[in-house]
Amino acid sequence: LGAAVVAWLLLSGTDAFAQRSGSSFGGGSWSRSRSSGSSSSSSSWHSSSSSSSGSSSRRSRSSSYSSGSSGSSTGGLSLPDDPYARNRFWILLGTFGALALVVGYAVARPREVKTAVVPVARSEGAIGGVDLAIVSVGIDARARPFLQRKLAALAHEADLSNPIARAAALRQTLVALRSSRGSWAYGAVRDTVPMEAEHAQPAFENVAADYRARYRDELIRGASSGVVAREDGGYRASAHEGEGLVVVTVIVAKWGSIADTAGEGIEAIDVALGGLASIAADELVAFEVIWSPAADADRMSSLELATLYPELKPFRPDHFGRVSCAHCGTHHARELSSCPLCGAPAAS
Repeated sequence: LGAAVVAWLLLSGTDAFAQRSGSSFGGGSWSRSRSSGSSSSSSSWHSSSSSSSGSSSRRSRSSSYSSGSSGSSTGGLSLPDDPYARNRFWILLGTFGALALVVGYAVARPREVKTAVVPVARSEGAIGGVDLAIVSVGIDARARPFLQRKLAALAHEADLSNPIARAAALRQTLVALRSSRGSWAYGAVRDTVPMEAEHAQPAFENVAADYRARYRDELIRGASSGVVAREDGGYRASAHEGEGLVVVTVIVAKWGSIADTAGEGIEAIDVALGGLASIAADELVAFEVIWSPAADADRMSSLELATLYPELKPFRPDHFGRVSCAHCGTHHARELSSCPLCGAPAAS
């Protein structure tokens, strides 16, 4: 029965292999592309408010006019006793009221048209919109502990409410990743085309939510509002997980465009990370750094990695990936020295 359970765990899908721990940090501001548009929109709203206030004032004045004393007076205005004079008075008053309505409509109408033809989207398009880039790297056990500690420290120490500090935290993350290039085992780059900020923001948030959903316990969450941390839950490394890899994903949003990455190898990943490191603080809209596992004892084998991150391409398929035991036929991670089910030595 025990062997059957182990075999089921090794052969089961994403639910059984949902990583136990992960962490993330990041932040940004999506307001720059909306600045001029927002002020226009704000002005139009203020204008509407003024019109509403004016209408309220006019209604108030009308009410006050209609609340005069009884008899031959309306709102404190004495009407002549002569019926012919009274008729002339009403005709003049009606003519004046109609003229006031026509003039008021003529004055108000151009103002409404003017605000309607200045959409917010134009200011976004004028500066090239917002472009997104997503880089994921799977790092082997030689650099895994270093990166887990480094990213945890950055999540605790970075001032993510400050745009200059945010850009610095992103650069430090990218430097740490590039310094571990010799341990890169998997990787992938995804590019988008520049889009309006109102579309880029939900796209950015959806990508971040997708990667954060690939683990169960978030040990560290760093944001502009502060850091939330929790205990690691006493994870235990299992024999079938080996020394473990870590997947680090960097999601970046930038004003304008980000150069697309050609190719899928290690060099392409390095070029993409170098390009992101060159983004200035005033060009950086937002970023997220997400890594899993986050606890040292929560190990992820290459077999688990391939299940959780199918979009990542292997750089060293002769060292990582899935292999079948020649003795019992069980699939296990290639980096293991022996089959975790029957104990037979792994094929060299």
